[in-house]
Amino acid sequence: MGGAYAASLCWGGITGGCLLIQPGGLLFTTQKIQVPKDKRRIFIPFADLRAVGRSRVLGFPAVRLETEARRWDFVVLRRAAFLRGLRECALGCEISF
Repeated sequence: MGGAYAASLCWGGITGGCLLIQPGGLLFTTQKIQVPKDKRRIFIPFADLRAVGRSRVLGFPAVRLETEARRWDFVVLRRAAFLRGLRECALGCEISF
């Protein structure tokens, strides 16, 4: 369950970082100074997630996470493993996969 995945937030380009599956939600972190401070550490609670889908960004496998407020696109290495881990951790939440 859970785990850490190399991921990039698609925000004004491709940024490097890490996407962590935690018991309460997803945490994206990066130390890149080109990324605005409010985007360097993003926590998305499972309760806020409405939909999770596969997508592509510049040809790379990506994951689209949708909340009521916004949509996030992340390029995720080992996308299939990430989605499996997310399904396991988000059991009982009303998330559309």
